[in-house]
Amino acid sequence: YKRQGEAGFFLDPFYSPGSDFIGFGNTFLSALIKRDLQGQSIRMHAPLFDFLYKRMHYGTAPVYQDQYPLFGDQQIMPIKILWDYMVYWTLSGYVFCHDKTTDLSMYGRHFFKLKRLSELNQFMQKFFRLWHEQSPHWESTGEIDAWDMPVIIETNRALKDELDKAAYGARFADNVAQMETLFWEIIDHSGVECRVPFKRKQHPKSIKGSFDLLFAATQRRLDTAGQASD
Repeated sequence: YKRQGEAGFFLDPFYSPGSDFIGFGNTFLSALIKRDLQGQSIRMHAPLFDFLYKRMHYGTAPVYQDQYPLFGDQQIMPIKILWDYMVYWTLSGYVFCHDKTTDLSMYGRHFFKLKRLSELNQFMQKFFRLWHEQSPHWESTGEIDAWDMPVIIETNRALKDELDKAAYGARFADNVAQMETLFWEIIDHSGVECRVPFKRKQHPKSIKGSFDLLFAATQRRLDTAGQASD
């Protein structure tokens, strides 16, 4: 089981994901040690855990890679931050909080859900850069209370739910549906024209307009900045 040390995949200090990867790494290592002490083989588990650990890293890297120019964008960055939170709570955080990190069968059962969420996030991170390049920039001050947004409260709260296997799968499907709904709402709000390699799907049970408060706040700032420049 090859590793570069606890800080080998720290990634970036902004959200401090290095702490998460210490947790992932120690969880994988503990599972291997437990199996070994029980006299069970780790020949299959060790390379698979190593693969999963690295896939988590490479799946998380797009959140930070080439994204620093966005940090001063007061229209896009608030949206990116809460999108990133949602990805975290519906993907790696969801798996970890429900103690599924070392459950190899879970990855097989939910492969397409995991793949879909990863694809949505990777495209969205590229889209944020495109949006930044095509939008005006301005300076502004103010606050947005994310806890006034029901989707943020509910997605975070749901991490504490105790779920059996069936409920876990159903919640995972709901997570994918919510992220797809949010994905298209962000694309539509931006007004940026781009080729999206996904078919638009309707999810009646998903929370609609979940980022409207955020959209309105950042758009008001944009409108105000435009008036000031005139």
